[in-house]
Amino acid sequence: MSYLLKKSIYANYLQINVEGTWPWESPANIIEEIFDLSREHKNLALLIDLRKMKSTPSVVSDYFEVEKFAAAGFSKIGFIAVLDILERKESSEFFETTASNRGMNFRFFYADIDEAVSWLLSKTRKSK
Repeated sequence: MSYLLKKSIYANYLQINVEGTWPWESPANIIEEIFDLSREHKNLALLIDLRKMKSTPSVVSDYFEVEKFAAAGFSKIGFIAVLDILERKESSEFFETTASNRGMNFRFFYADIDEAVSWLLSKTRKSK
């Protein structure tokens, strides 16, 4: 396996850190693992940290990734904050838009974790 998932459980959210290399050849496994971790802690909002992940996404690969996230059931999760690096911003924005078109609520952040957590918790409180 070329990646590692680390989870941290906080009072109001679950953080999943992805380290290593995104498995473009078979992404369904990592997507299912992230979804399973989220499902285990279903009462918590989800924050995914991709800053330590090595990846070279493209518009085409992101489109197919969104399809895999939708098939895994991420539309049932609610709001999902994602921390990423600024170098992947263009690709991340395309992913965010495409995911929204599929009924998933991903929002990408590039500054710091506090902004992402603040957004995530404000959305989670409003939806209850």
